[in-house]
Amino acid sequence: MQMGLVADRSRCSGCRCCEVACSFFHTGAFGYAGSRIQVARDDRECVYIPLFCRHCEDPACATACPTAAIAKEGAGRVVIRAEECIGCGDCTRACPYAVPEVYEIPRMDAKKGVALICDLCEGDPQCVRFCANEALRYEPLEETRGLGAEGHMAEVRALLSRSPLSLREGRGRG
Repeated sequence: MQMGLVADRSRCSGCRCCEVACSFFHTGAFGYAGSRIQVARDDRECVYIPLFCRHCEDPACATACPTAAIAKEGAGRVVIRAEECIGCGDCTRACPYAVPEVYEIPRMDAKKGVALICDLCEGDPQCVRFCANEALRYEPLEETRGLGAEGHMAEVRALLSRSPLSLREGRGRG
């Protein structure tokens, strides 16, 4: 069974423990730079939205990648082969879940010059384990795909129409 992440935005407090746990798992350092999940906020509405790869059935990022560094693996996960990634950002521009100038999926690692994408922590997502409010769940992909990019983007556009949506202070693109 293929698994993926689901976010319950009504439970997200914006604490960013998910980001720190993800970064520590991938880099061995506590911080945000290595995180594959990002938390966006709408200060006026006091809404937080965890953002991550949805492991699409037909990933636009893979189609857009000029070096074929992005592919689906047997378990249905979208993976980036860093040794083949040239850091061009075509994947980010192609992702239907990204909002230009606010957040990007995959996220570009400026230091390494490669794209970063949620890899589900090899089947044990640290963001889920360390989310105190249980805003993140690890569930069958069939359920996560039912949420769809269209519904997600409609919600983000509605938030943007009321006030700017941004990443937490100290986090920028790249």
